[in-house]
Amino acid sequence: MNDHRKPFPTTLDRAIGVVGGIVGGLFLGVLSFSNAFLSPNDIPTDQAVFAAVSFLMMCLCFLIAYRAATAAPKPTGPINKSDLLRLAQELYRNLESNTRDGAFAVVMFRDRNQSSPESYNAQYSVEDSKIGFDWVLNGPLNNQDRETVESFAHKHGIPLELKEANGMQYLRYDGARTQEFMKLVLTELYDVSSIDHFT
Repeated sequence: MNDHRKPFPTTLDRAIGVVGGIVGGLFLGVLSFSNAFLSPNDIPTDQAVFAAVSFLMMCLCFLIAYRAATAAPKPTGPINKSDLLRLAQELYRNLESNTRDGAFAVVMFRDRNQSSPESYNAQYSVEDSKIGFDWVLNGPLNNQDRETVESFAHKHGIPLELKEANGMQYLRYDGARTQEFMKLVLTELYDVSSIDHFT
């Protein structure tokens, strides 16, 4: 059976969100300001409340428009390789705008050949203001494939470092090829068949 779900919002989807948010915000803004400022000397209490609520709704609409324009796609389900590469790039770009230590973005995925119901996970995270790739050793599949990931990294000239934070061990690389290595893991080391979580 063909899966017709969209792996991420299309340009039309985003345009609808942006236009809808802006139009809604402008409409509520007109209501708000006309009630609050056209007759400021004699505003009934209920009219003032309505103006305040309209103003808050206007702000919410503009926030929706902003989020529709900038939100990263969050797909679940089957995904093809080209979409996977695009999503990995978006994930990195979003983290670039939030380079505080501790910020992270993770993708949980399944390999086409796996029999386990568990998911693999790979992530970007920020340490010392640098974005790096992490293979966190916190699940059965990630632990099971530790040597596989280390060998794959060595093959591609990626020096992974074993680190530990908050009692959790992880393999990390934060060099110039961080984005490239994430893409290699998702498209060469694994045959990703579906995404369970992407944030």
